[in-house]
This record gives sequence, C-alpha cells and structure tokens, in this order.
Amino acid sequence: NYILGDFNEAFATQHKCVMMSERLFGIDSSQLITEYLHLALYSFASLQQTNTSLKYLYRARYLLQLSNGGSDQHPEMIQIDSNLGLILQAYGDLDFALRYFENALELSKKYCGVKSLKTALAYHLV
Repeated sequence: NYILGDFNEAFATQHKCVMMSERLFGIDSSQLITEYLHLALYSFASLQQTNTSLKYLYRARYLLQLSNGGSDQHPEMIQIDSNLGLILQAYGDLDFALRYFENALELSKKYCGVKSLKTALAYHLV
C-alpha cells in the first residue's frame, strides 16, 4: 500500500500489525519494536503527522529500554534516536533533536566503530 501510494491504508494496515504483534509476542518483543518503527515512518513520511510519529518513536524507544533492562545502550537505539532527531529537527525543536543526534553518535562509535559509515552519518546529523 505504501509503495502504491495509498498512505492511509498503509498506515491502517501497519497499525493492525502493531496490535497483532503486541498480542502475539508481548510488549518486550523485538518484533513489536520494529512494527512501531515502521508505523512511525509511515505516519511521518506519508501522512506528515509529526506528533503521531514522535509518539510511536518514543514508544519504540521506551520498549527497547524496557527489554534492555532500562538502559539505552543498544545498537538499535542508534536508528531510533537518529529518527527522533530528524523529526524533532523538522518540527523545529533543535535542542532536543541535538540531544538525540549526540546519543546516536556516541552509540554508533561504541557499536559500529569510529570508521563506520553509520558513525559518519551520525556525525553528519550532529
């Protein structure tokens, strides 16, 4: 649906995927976190719903921290924080955006190394 340009249907279908994943796998499932990330992408990229997208990204971040013992020290957090920073930047909240970009950079250096392309992208975002 997303590729065909039916953004409302893509969002509705992805929302159903989130609900099913939560019921099937539980809230500490990596699959549920991935479904939330996709839902955030669809709501921002196609529907331009900044607040809704932020809500889903914050939820995915919280679930990742919950499944990681309360810590944000997880490689997947690089992508979540980068996306949060980009959306906050588009929204005009530059101070919070920078905070997420800097966290993504530190995690990228830790997990990917200082010479990786992910780290270079994180530097670019900062």
